[in-house]
Amino acid sequence: MAKSKESGLQSLDINSTASPQAEEKSKSTVSHIAIQAMQRTPLEEQAIASLGLRIGKDGFLKWMLNSQDHPRNWSARRKSFDTILLFMFDLFTLVPSFHSP
Repeated sequence: MAKSKESGLQSLDINSTASPQAEEKSKSTVSHIAIQAMQRTPLEEQAIASLGLRIGKDGFLKWMLNSQDHPRNWSARRKSFDTILLFMFDLFTLVPSFHSP
């Protein structure tokens, strides 16, 4: 993308060989590197830990292994409840479509 000096708007360069996906990936990589370089305060670190999360070596948020909020650590009762709730939601949104004129 080229930036127009007169209007300040971005325009698409037709002769550019970079695909939009490659450009988006490049922006993502740049922003990821910027996030990794950011310094976090102890308060931010405490807030992240209180949510059962941690920041991995790659800079992404990850679940702590012992976090009760991690879906893999939920009780069988909680998993069953959520499964039934999703099934019922799907069923009740699907049934009316059979009766439409």
